Amino acid sequence: MNSKQSAFFLCILLMFVPLTSLPVAAAGPAAQVVITTPSTSISSDGVLQLDATIYDALNNVVEGEIIWSSSNGTVEDGGLFFPWSAGQVTIRAEHAGFNDTVVVSVEAGWGQSIEIDTTDSPNAKQPFQLQANLLDSHGNPRTGQGVVWSVDGEYVGQGQPFWTPPNLGLYEVVARFDQMEQQVTMEAIAGDPFEFIFEENIVIRSGFGVMLSPALVDSFGQEMNDTLAGAKVWTAENGSITTQGYFFASAPGVWNISIRAGSVYGNGTIRVIPADAAIVSIQILPEQTSYQSGEVYRLDAIRTDSSGYTSPIPVPIGNWTVGNGAVAQVGDEIHWTPGSVGSLTMEVIDSDIVAAKTVSVIHGDAVSTQLVASLPRLSAGIQVALVHEATDAFGNIWQVDGNITKISNDQSTSEIFSSYAMFTPKLTESIRFSATYFDNSTGILHQSEYQEMVEPGRLAFIILPETGTEVPADSFLQFDPDFTDSYG
Repeated sequence: MNSKQSAFFLCILLMFVPLTSLPVAAAGPAAQVVITTPSTSISSDGVLQLDATIYDALNNVVEGEIIWSSSNGTVEDGGLFFPWSAGQVTIRAEHAGFNDTVVVSVEAGWGQSIEIDTTDSPNAKQPFQLQANLLDSHGNPRTGQGVVWSVDGEYVGQGQPFWTPPNLGLYEVVARFDQMEQQVTMEAIAGDPFEFIFEENIVIRSGFGVMLSPALVDSFGQEMNDTLAGAKVWTAENGSITTQGYFFASAPGVWNISIRAGSVYGNGTIRVIPADAAIVSIQILPEQTSYQSGEVYRLDAIRTDSSGYTSPIPVPIGNWTVGNGAVAQVGDEIHWTPGSVGSLTMEVIDSDIVAAKTVSVIHGDAVSTQLVASLPRLSAGIQVALVHEATDAFGNIWQVDGNITKISNDQSTSEIFSSYAMFTPKLTESIRFSATYFDNSTGILHQSEYQEMVEPGRLAFIILPETGTEVPADSFLQFDPDFTDSYG
């Protein structure tokens, strides 16, 4: 066969070969997973849509199933993330052993309830900061800055105020914010043991004995169980004393006594008098657990002789010392009028023997009432507490229940309680409240009123001339912007 015949035969064969297209290059096996997210911060009330893409070694997209997981919260198959707890959450996307992670910051959402912080117990007579958190729907806390506080029904502050319990004991603490409220019982306790305090003016006759019971107190004088300091060691300058603190008097005189328990000490004196000497005490008539400022009471010095007979005796007014109020002599009687509220110690001297008595003074009858705001100025959008207070003749001030009424027709939101009110101004207008209080002990109806002008709140908008305003070429436009708060 010659060359021309071979070429013709080859052309015939090519006519019968089926025509096929060249193959397109397919993606290779998965080599990496990449997460994309519109944000790395989210509120616990919201959701976040994440996407994950699978690539081969040449960055070609590979189809495949993505397995989602998270350290907190839940992620749907499509990458929709539902947060739970506030904090840093790691979200993982995985395919065939390859994975990618992204860290999302979850912040607490809108408060749904109040939780008062009861981690620590307050110490009596020491400032204690009241704190509360606003909990979102998942229980995540955020600090409650605008919370209004009351203790035993009396307003004590707003936000995170410091409150000083006046005494040891239980207190009803209430936190309020908008329509939310929580009430807890807090116990004011004493602080760490600080010192032992002996009773003053201990007097005993020679040859007799007495059980010593010094008080164990903290640095603010709050008494606690005397066993909290540990085992006690006693010493006496004269006479003898047992390990339990029972003192046996010997020679007359004023003798030093001391007690030690670990690092806590206490020192005092005891007066030993001859067996036939008198003992003096103070009696207040009428006797009460506390004495009212402005009222008049009779003071008696009570003498007990060596045979145990007891009787009031006349003592000159110069032998009396009171730490509060005034004393006056009326005939043979000594009259005492308490003044300022608090604790005081009075003394009387009879035949060189000193007797002392510690009493508590409470406020007297109200001579006036007033409504006092928690803030010196009113600003739109800022919540204010208005407290109803009474004042007695000695200037003692206390919070008192009354009938509080808002008498102005303003746009503020308000909530009224027995002894205080809360309100939030909105517009620059005058706000007025009135209060009445009927004193059952005197039969007097007291009235008070509060009025204040609301100032604009914080700057929220700057309003310029309307868009599209036309100005002639040979004229000018005077910019006179309006500055307003969020209430206009």
